[in-house]
Amino acid sequence: MPKVEFGDAVDGVSDRVFYRHVKPVFLWRLQYWIGVGLEKRLKRGLAVFDQLLEKIITAKREEIKMARDTTSSALTWFFWLLSKNPEAMNKIRQEVNKKMPRFDPADLDKLVYLHGAVCETLRLYPPVPFNHKSPAKPDVLPSGHKVDENWKIVISMYALGRMKSVWGDDAEDFRPERWISYSGRLKHEPSYKFLAFNAGPRACLGKKLTFLQMKTVAAEIIRNYDIKVVEGHKTEPVPSVLFRMQHGLKVNITKI
Repeated sequence: MPKVEFGDAVDGVSDRVFYRHVKPVFLWRLQYWIGVGLEKRLKRGLAVFDQLLEKIITAKREEIKMARDTTSSALTWFFWLLSKNPEAMNKIRQEVNKKMPRFDPADLDKLVYLHGAVCETLRLYPPVPFNHKSPAKPDVLPSGHKVDENWKIVISMYALGRMKSVWGDDAEDFRPERWISYSGRLKHEPSYKFLAFNAGPRACLGKKLTFLQMKTVAAEIIRNYDIKVVEGHKTEPVPSVLFRMQHGLKVNITKI
């Protein structure tokens, strides 16, 4: 079998830990300090650990940074929609106070109505409003259109989220209940219908992180503050690959 550096390092460190239990402390400390004997291999193993952990930490930090702009854009539209729908904001506040009296990440999954409101925001105002695909080989779309491998097929998530043929006659309405079943649980929608996070093997890896961040911020703000958009403030989307709001969102915040 091929040699795996990390596995070899784990074995080496385990052996050295045992060695420390049977040798005088002054001896293994001296060997570690001057880097000889079995302690030399321990140092090498720990260096492998450090390198791997640094890669993992760096990758996680990059995931968080990559999700920053899309999450902030989604939250902007989220609070704008709630400001226009105060009943929905009150329902979220009641749910948060009842099911999560004190903040606990483990309780975020209990906030069904909040989750529905977040999904509804992403449906109406997806942070990435369009995507494009190219077929691997000539094919025929369900619509009957023939496409070649050098074609570029643009998919508008913004338009798809508002299609009455897909979401019903109230497709343009903000209705968190759309995502809640009669039993009060979250209703699953196929990823190829709800394309805010793409679908298939290229689905967004940060989907869970996005929901975690948005629900955390939303729950704590709505619990403690009432938010209203400044009268006369115009909201316009920026024509960009990121669906953000022109000039941001000006609001009045009142402590509850």
